[in-house]
Amino acid sequence: MEATYEQEIDLLQKTIDHICYAFYRYEIKPGLASFESMVSQLMPILTRHAHEEERIQEINQLLEMIVVAVEKKDYLIAADLLRYELLQRIALLTSVSA
Repeated sequence: MEATYEQEIDLLQKTIDHICYAFYRYEIKPGLASFESMVSQLMPILTRHAHEEERIQEINQLLEMIVVAVEKKDYLIAADLLRYELLQRIALLTSVSA
């Protein structure tokens, strides 16, 4: 059974919550594993909204910032960007196109 769009968004939010929880507790390996999962969950959502080029570009720039933070082992910044920036941008993207 294929997940509905709302289920995909809900799953993405739960995954981001799990990443943030892990990073805030400095449980890096589980956080990184969930981060990889989040990227694969995010791609179909972004593909559905490909016509929202400006918003997609903002999200891509934000993802680049998150990856840089992870590469620099600044997991708290990465978690904050995920929780307070990425989730809001995804919500804006999905509400505009709904």
